[in-house]
Amino acid sequence: MRSVLVTVLVTVLLAACARPDPLQDLDPTLSFGEEYARLEVPASSSLWVDTGRAFLCTGGQGLYVVSVADLFDPWLEDIVDIECHAVDGETGRVEVAAGEAGLAVVHPGNLSIIGSYATDYPLTALTVEPGERQAWLAGRATDPDDEQAEILVVEGVVTYSAEHLEQNRWAGFDAADVLGIAFDGDGLFIARADGRIDVLGRTMELRSSIEDVTVAGGAGAGFLAGDGTLWAAMGAAGIRAWDVSSLEAPTPVAEWTGGGAWGLARIDDRLYVGSDEALVVLDIADPARPVELGRVDLAGMARPEGIYVIDRVAWITDADGGALAIVDIDEATLP
Repeated sequence: MRSVLVTVLVTVLLAACARPDPLQDLDPTLSFGEEYARLEVPASSSLWVDTGRAFLCTGGQGLYVVSVADLFDPWLEDIVDIECHAVDGETGRVEVAAGEAGLAVVHPGNLSIIGSYATDYPLTALTVEPGERQAWLAGRATDPDDEQAEILVVEGVVTYSAEHLEQNRWAGFDAADVLGIAFDGDGLFIARADGRIDVLGRTMELRSSIEDVTVAGGAGAGFLAGDGTLWAAMGAAGIRAWDVSSLEAPTPVAEWTGGGAWGLARIDDRLYVGSDEALVVLDIADPARPVELGRVDLAGMARPEGIYVIDRVAWITDADGGALAIVDIDEATLP
């Protein structure tokens, strides 16, 4: 009897603590391009969505936590008081590039900081990329005149074991003025402000470089890799893509010039592009021939950089005026 009571009690407590899944009650009357809601928030280039919550980076204003349990009624639930330039996540943790604090790991449920790694040299962390049991940070030197920092890594990328953040610094790589980083399981790609992309192996050795490329989007919002293809948003110039199945010989495979490109997100053979006051959906089943499937009007959002997609819902943040839009992207209802 006691074990039965304990089981019932645990079940009740878990049910009480569980956060509602906003995708369980999608409105079947909405169609592609229609908005569930829009919420005014500070300018943001990066967001990550967990069950019932959206996490938005707003620079020095902190990590904004927005309840999206009801897609029609998002509301500001909390603000985690940490500097936040980029956010990404995995099950059970939200990973934040926290400026001079380095890497901060936030619990997605109780919002406590469950881990951090303050770098042993003055690195201002500006972007983060989760990997397999790892997390990569990139940023710039806090004090470019610091000679000790110059010896270690003035500006560059550092990779850490996510299991032992306090002990394990795996490697560093000098990459001045990093704009973004991307990891596809085999290679690590570093977009630099000097118009170059460095291509590294898993152990941080330089394999090759791609020249004359300036990636748009803050916090690496316009830079991603997967399935042997690297995608880069180029601002007003659109998108460029490379076959990186051979890290030693990246090969251009495609360009898209159907509008500006500021932020990117990818789900399977769909690429979601934050364009000029719009979200563009591209079919990239053949990466060499992107096909536009549809556009969502995002009037008033000049630089939609932060994009997160689950099923038929997209969350988008504006890096210019500041807003969070939640829109329907059900392709079955495309006109």
